[in-house]
Amino acid sequence: MCFRCFQVSSRQKETSSTSGMRETVETSMLIEHRAKEVVPKRIVKMEEAIKNRDFPAFARLTCADSNQFHAVCLDTSPPIFYMNDTSHRIISCVEKWNRFEGTPQVYLFLFATIFG
Repeated sequence: MCFRCFQVSSRQKETSSTSGMRETVETSMLIEHRAKEVVPKRIVKMEEAIKNRDFPAFARLTCADSNQFHAVCLDTSPPIFYMNDTSHRIISCVEKWNRFEGTPQVYLFLFATIFG
């Protein structure tokens, strides 16, 4: 598998990862469910996808995990916004491409920050 990462902004994040994790644990009702119910099952499925070299399954699981991570960020008080409009446009383009192809072709791992 080959992965591409894009930095979509040169600006520093408004919320650091450390303080974001602390605030999330203290205020998000979704994080406990994610940690207890979702992540253990998803890890098993991810390991199976990797073992079976099943890229479409791996891509779907990775995208779902990223989406849920950002949902937890939004559930945090105050909400945490790591993605920006450019991030959303890239995800939308990749989703449209995958729908056109009928199966995941490419997923981008975005480090919340393209081209400031």
